[in-house]
Amino acid sequence: IVIGVDTAKRFHQLCVMTRDGELLDERRLQRDKMLAHVSKLERCTVALEACGGSHHWGRELLALGFRVRLLHPAHVRPYVGVQKNDRADARAICEAALRPLIRSVPVKSRDQQDMRVLLRLRQALVADRTRLINRFRGLLGEYGLVLPKGAKAFRRQLRELTGEARWQEALSARVRDIFQQLAGELDRLFAKAEELKRQIIALQQGDETAQRLRTIPGVGPVTAAEVMASIEDARVFSSGP
Repeated sequence: IVIGVDTAKRFHQLCVMTRDGELLDERRLQRDKMLAHVSKLERCTVALEACGGSHHWGRELLALGFRVRLLHPAHVRPYVGVQKNDRADARAICEAALRPLIRSVPVKSRDQQDMRVLLRLRQALVADRTRLINRFRGLLGEYGLVLPKGAKAFRRQLRELTGEARWQEALSARVRDIFQQLAGELDRLFAKAEELKRQIIALQQGDETAQRLRTIPGVGPVTAAEVMASIEDARVFSSGP
Protein backbone atom coordinates (compact mmCIF):
# COMPACT_ATOMS: atom_id res chain seq x y z
CA ILE A 1 0.00 0.00 0.00
CA VAL A 2 0.92 3.65 -0.21
CA ILE A 3 -0.15 6.32 2.24
CA GLY A 4 -0.66 9.88 1.04
CA VAL A 5 -0.56 12.64 3.63
CA ASP A 6 -1.76 16.18 2.97
CA THR A 7 -0.24 18.20 5.81
CA ALA A 8 -1.65 21.39 7.31
CA LYS A 9 -1.28 23.51 10.43
CA ARG A 10 -4.02 21.81 12.49
CA PHE A 11 -5.25 18.73 10.65
CA HIS A 12 -3.65 16.20 8.30
CA GLN A 13 -5.64 14.31 5.68
CA LEU A 14 -4.62 10.68 5.12
CA CYS A 15 -5.36 8.50 2.14
CA VAL A 16 -4.42 4.81 2.03
CA MET A 17 -4.38 3.20 -1.40
CA THR A 18 -3.15 -0.05 -2.92
CA ARG A 19 -0.68 -0.05 -5.77
CA ASP A 20 -3.59 -1.05 -8.02
CA GLY A 21 -5.37 2.19 -7.14
CA GLU A 22 -7.92 0.71 -4.75
CA LEU A 23 -8.91 3.16 -2.00
CA LEU A 24 -8.59 1.50 1.42
CA ASP A 25 -9.02 4.31 3.91
CA GLU A 26 -9.42 8.07 4.21
CA ARG A 27 -9.44 10.08 7.40
CA ARG A 28 -8.75 13.48 8.87
CA LEU A 29 -6.45 13.53 11.89
CA GLN A 30 -5.28 16.17 14.30
CA ARG A 31 -1.68 17.11 13.67
CA ASP A 32 -0.39 15.71 16.97
CA LYS A 33 -2.20 12.37 16.48
CA MET A 34 -0.98 11.61 12.97
CA LEU A 35 2.21 9.72 13.90
CA ALA A 36 0.42 7.62 16.55
CA HIS A 37 -2.12 6.50 13.95
CA VAL A 38 0.37 5.84 11.15
CA SER A 39 2.70 3.89 13.45
CA LYS A 40 -0.03 1.23 13.78
CA LEU A 41 -0.08 0.59 10.03
CA GLU A 42 2.14 -1.84 8.19
CA ARG A 43 5.43 -0.40 7.02
CA CYS A 44 5.06 0.88 3.48
CA THR A 45 5.62 4.01 1.41
CA VAL A 46 4.36 7.30 2.82
CA ALA A 47 4.15 10.18 0.36
CA LEU A 48 3.91 13.89 1.14
CA GLU A 49 4.21 17.08 -0.84
CA ALA A 50 7.61 18.74 -0.44
CA CYS A 51 6.48 21.88 1.37
CA GLY A 52 6.81 23.59 4.74
CA GLY A 53 7.34 21.04 7.51
CA SER A 54 7.52 18.06 5.14
CA HIS A 55 11.17 17.32 5.92
CA HIS A 56 10.35 17.20 9.63
CA TRP A 57 7.56 14.69 9.01
CA GLY A 58 9.80 12.78 6.63
CA ARG A 59 12.46 12.31 9.33
CA GLU A 60 9.81 11.23 11.87
CA LEU A 61 8.36 8.67 9.46
CA LEU A 62 11.79 7.35 8.51
CA ALA A 63 12.52 6.82 12.19
CA LEU A 64 9.37 4.68 12.39
CA GLY A 65 10.64 2.48 9.56
CA PHE A 66 8.53 3.81 6.67
CA ARG A 67 9.81 4.56 3.20
CA VAL A 68 9.24 8.26 2.55
CA ARG A 69 8.65 10.02 -0.75
CA LEU A 70 8.52 13.81 -0.85
CA LEU A 71 6.92 14.90 -4.11
CA HIS A 72 7.25 18.28 -5.76
CA PRO A 73 3.82 20.00 -5.74
CA ALA A 74 4.01 20.42 -9.53
CA HIS A 75 3.98 16.61 -9.87
CA VAL A 76 0.94 16.27 -7.61
CA ARG A 77 -1.19 19.03 -9.12
CA PRO A 78 -2.24 17.17 -12.31
CA TYR A 79 -3.87 14.43 -10.20
CA VAL A 80 -5.99 16.74 -8.02
CA GLY A 81 -8.91 17.01 -10.43
CA VAL A 82 -11.55 19.73 -10.59
CA GLN A 83 -12.56 19.96 -6.94
CA LYS A 84 -9.58 20.89 -4.82
CA ASN A 85 -9.77 20.12 -1.10
CA ASP A 86 -7.74 18.23 1.50
CA ARG A 87 -9.24 14.86 0.55
CA ALA A 88 -8.56 15.42 -3.15
CA ASP A 89 -5.01 16.53 -2.34
CA ALA A 90 -4.30 13.39 -0.29
CA ARG A 91 -5.65 11.20 -3.07
CA ALA A 92 -3.56 13.09 -5.63
CA ILE A 93 -0.43 12.53 -3.53
CA CYS A 94 -1.14 8.79 -3.54
CA GLU A 95 -1.75 8.79 -7.29
CA ALA A 96 1.48 10.66 -7.97
CA ALA A 97 3.47 8.41 -5.63
CA LEU A 98 2.31 5.38 -7.60
CA ARG A 99 3.83 6.72 -10.81
CA PRO A 100 7.31 5.19 -11.16
CA LEU A 101 8.76 7.97 -13.31
CA ILE A 102 8.01 10.75 -10.80
CA ARG A 103 11.09 11.46 -8.75
CA SER A 104 11.16 12.22 -5.06
CA VAL A 105 12.79 15.07 -3.18
CA PRO A 106 15.33 13.65 -0.67
CA VAL A 107 14.42 14.18 2.99
CA LYS A 108 16.75 16.75 4.50
CA SER A 109 18.66 15.99 7.66
CA ARG A 110 18.35 18.27 10.67
CA ASP A 111 21.87 19.59 10.04
CA GLN A 112 20.85 20.55 6.52
CA GLN A 113 17.80 22.38 7.83
CA ASP A 114 19.94 24.14 10.45
CA MET A 115 22.19 25.31 7.64
CA ARG A 116 19.23 26.54 5.60
CA VAL A 117 17.87 28.49 8.57
CA LEU A 118 21.20 30.25 9.09
CA LEU A 119 21.50 31.00 5.38
CA ARG A 120 17.98 32.40 5.07
CA LEU A 121 18.33 34.54 8.18
CA ARG A 122 21.64 35.92 6.93
CA GLN A 123 20.11 36.53 3.50
CA ALA A 124 17.29 38.52 5.12
CA LEU A 125 19.76 40.57 7.18
CA VAL A 126 21.85 41.37 4.11
CA ALA A 127 18.69 42.47 2.26
CA ASP A 128 17.70 44.72 5.21
CA ARG A 129 21.23 46.11 5.28
CA THR A 130 21.14 46.91 1.56
CA ARG A 131 17.79 48.69 1.88
CA LEU A 132 19.09 50.76 4.79
CA ILE A 133 22.28 51.71 2.91
CA ASN A 134 20.29 52.79 -0.17
CA ARG A 135 17.96 54.87 1.97
CA PHE A 136 20.90 56.33 3.91
CA ARG A 137 22.79 57.18 0.71
CA GLY A 138 19.74 58.94 -0.71
CA LEU A 139 19.20 61.01 2.43
CA LEU A 140 22.85 62.04 2.60
CA GLY A 141 22.74 63.02 -1.06
CA GLU A 142 20.05 65.57 -0.24
CA TYR A 143 22.72 67.42 1.72
CA GLY A 144 25.41 67.08 -0.94
CA LEU A 145 27.16 64.21 0.85
CA VAL A 146 27.77 61.44 -1.70
CA LEU A 147 29.09 58.08 -0.57
CA PRO A 148 30.11 55.10 -2.77
CA LYS A 149 28.17 51.98 -3.56
CA GLY A 150 29.06 48.72 -1.89
CA ALA A 151 28.20 47.89 1.71
CA LYS A 152 31.73 47.79 3.12
CA ALA A 153 32.91 50.88 1.21
CA PHE A 154 29.82 52.82 2.30
CA ARG A 155 30.28 51.88 5.94
CA ARG A 156 33.99 52.74 5.89
CA GLN A 157 33.53 56.15 4.29
CA LEU A 158 30.55 56.94 6.51
CA ARG A 159 32.78 56.48 9.54
CA GLU A 160 35.39 58.76 7.96
CA LEU A 161 32.74 61.34 7.06
CA THR A 162 31.39 61.64 10.62
CA GLY A 163 34.82 62.82 11.74
CA GLU A 164 35.18 65.49 9.06
CA ALA A 165 34.25 69.16 9.27
CA ARG A 166 31.79 68.93 6.36
CA TRP A 167 29.66 66.54 8.44
CA GLN A 168 29.16 69.32 10.97
CA GLU A 169 28.74 72.00 8.31
CA ALA A 170 26.28 70.23 6.05
CA LEU A 171 23.95 68.81 8.72
CA SER A 172 21.98 70.30 11.56
CA ALA A 173 22.33 68.82 15.04
CA ARG A 174 18.85 67.30 14.72
CA VAL A 175 19.66 65.46 11.48
CA ARG A 176 23.12 64.42 12.70
CA ASP A 177 21.47 62.71 15.66
CA ILE A 178 19.05 60.83 13.38
CA PHE A 179 21.86 59.81 11.06
CA GLN A 180 23.91 58.56 14.02
CA GLN A 181 20.98 56.31 14.93
CA LEU A 182 20.84 55.00 11.36
CA ALA A 183 24.59 54.34 11.49
CA GLY A 184 24.10 52.38 14.71
CA GLU A 185 21.37 50.30 13.09
CA LEU A 186 23.68 49.65 10.15
CA ASP A 187 26.46 48.48 12.49
CA ARG A 188 23.97 46.14 14.18
CA LEU A 189 22.98 44.56 10.85
CA PHE A 190 26.64 44.12 9.88
CA ALA A 191 27.41 42.47 13.24
CA LYS A 192 24.44 40.06 13.07
CA ALA A 193 25.24 39.06 9.48
CA GLU A 194 28.87 38.37 10.43
CA GLU A 195 27.79 36.34 13.47
CA LEU A 196 25.56 34.16 11.30
CA LYS A 197 28.41 33.71 8.82
CA ARG A 198 30.65 32.53 11.67
CA GLN A 199 28.00 29.99 12.67
CA ILE A 200 27.74 28.80 9.07
CA ILE A 201 31.51 28.31 8.94
CA ALA A 202 31.45 26.51 12.30
CA LEU A 203 28.87 24.03 10.95
CA GLN A 204 31.28 23.18 8.14
CA GLN A 205 34.21 22.39 10.41
CA GLY A 206 35.35 18.82 9.90
CA ASP A 207 32.94 18.26 7.00
CA GLU A 208 34.81 16.72 4.08
CA THR A 209 32.22 17.82 1.51
CA ALA A 210 32.46 21.45 2.64
CA GLN A 211 36.24 21.38 2.42
CA ARG A 212 36.14 19.96 -1.11
CA LEU A 213 33.59 22.53 -2.23
CA ARG A 214 35.70 25.39 -0.89
CA THR A 215 38.67 24.28 -2.99
CA ILE A 216 36.69 25.30 -6.10
CA PRO A 217 37.74 28.80 -7.27
CA GLY A 218 35.13 31.38 -6.32
CA VAL A 219 33.34 29.13 -3.81
CA GLY A 220 33.41 30.46 -0.26
CA PRO A 221 31.73 29.26 2.93
CA VAL A 222 28.31 30.74 2.09
CA THR A 223 28.15 29.20 -1.39
CA ALA A 224 29.39 25.86 -0.02
CA ALA A 225 26.68 26.03 2.66
CA GLU A 226 24.00 26.64 0.01
CA VAL A 227 25.08 23.51 -1.85
CA MET A 228 25.28 21.43 1.34
CA ALA A 229 21.86 22.61 2.54
CA SER A 230 20.22 21.85 -0.80
CA ILE A 231 21.94 18.64 -1.93
CA GLU A 232 22.88 15.87 0.46
CA ASP A 233 23.73 13.21 -2.13
CA ALA A 234 24.56 14.26 -5.70
CA ARG A 235 23.99 10.68 -6.85
CA VAL A 236 20.22 11.35 -6.84
CA PHE A 237 20.80 13.32 -10.06
CA SER A 238 21.21 11.31 -13.25
CA SER A 239 24.10 13.53 -14.39
CA GLY A 240 25.74 13.65 -10.97
CA PRO A 241 29.06 11.98 -10.08
